[in-house]
Amino acid sequence: MVSKKTEPLEQFVWDDSGFIEEIQEEYEVLIGRFIIEFSRLEYSLNQLIAQSIHDDADEPGYRFIIYFRMIDKIQYLKSYALRMIDLFGKDELVQKTKDLFQSLEKANSFRNRIVHANWCTLDKSFYVRSRIMENRTNGALELVKTKVDETTILNKIRELEKLDENLEELFHYEIVTLT
Repeated sequence: MVSKKTEPLEQFVWDDSGFIEEIQEEYEVLIGRFIIEFSRLEYSLNQLIAQSIHDDADEPGYRFIIYFRMIDKIQYLKSYALRMIDLFGKDELVQKTKDLFQSLEKANSFRNRIVHANWCTLDKSFYVRSRIMENRTNGALELVKTKVDETTILNKIRELEKLDENLEELFHYEIVTLT
């Protein structure tokens, strides 16, 4: 579970702690590894989408993919997988599939927080401003900060690797055997 906190947006926003300069080289490597691993996962999703649309050539599938955001890719494959499972009566795979795709959605959310974070706001507790949102109750703007320490990033990298393995297992060993 990723730790987050919100703070009210004050009259002026000034939270450049300068801390990122102290750890920048280390974080460049960690974030780079995370982004590369996420890219591998997205490539796997692209290949699975392309194969689901046309198994003799990738181009027809990639014609759809160019219009998909990552969340669209996740939702398409979830829908496709659940439909294949339903068609072939493999109800024991439903929860496993839902759990996998929920984890993919969470990974995508964390990825968005990483790449859109305002890294100059990283503080010594390793919270970085990752979003600005409107409080739905009172309309006030709030700063969302996500804890992104070395342990969190390394755990997320391992999660991405495992998600890629689980996708391959689900689609290449369980769903393919259905069709």
